[in-house]
Amino acid sequence: MAQNDTLRLVQEFLHLMGGGADATEIAKLFSEQLEWEIAGDTGALPWIGRKSGRAAITDFVSESRTMLASIRFDMQARLDSNA
Repeated sequence: MAQNDTLRLVQEFLHLMGGGADATEIAKLFSEQLEWEIAGDTGALPWIGRKSGRAAITDFVSESRTMLASIRFDMQARLDSNA
């Protein structure tokens, strides 16, 4: 995946997450063969650990929205290969 494609994917992911898009719509950004891993104590939070497929994304989005309260989201800077 080219660097511009990665940046576009991240921007779209953040846009959909911030806009409250349905978890299945967000998951469509990712491959069916996705390997998803968030390091940490698997007993601490439901989204920690290794998961596969788009279900990993839908689970992450749904579970994080259930357990976390969004107060504010501000982006001060972004990583860009042209910076």
